[in-house]
Amino acid sequence: MAENTNLEGLMQEIDVILKEIENDNTSLEKAFDLYKNGMEKVKACNDIVKKVEQEVTIIESSMA
Repeated sequence: MAENTNLEGLMQEIDVILKEIENDNTSLEKAFDLYKNGMEKVKACNDIVKKVEQEVTIIESSMA
């Protein structure tokens, strides 16, 4: 799976990971690896949101 750097792409990848974890045929070891990968993507999403929030704060303060 290609590495996404945008929020929408990361969210889609997280959705795919969740569906794979929920699959009854996924082994516990594979589910754990998927979980770790998913958490890395969640962190990347949080980093993107935090950056956007900071940019909005800067814009708002410059307009005040």
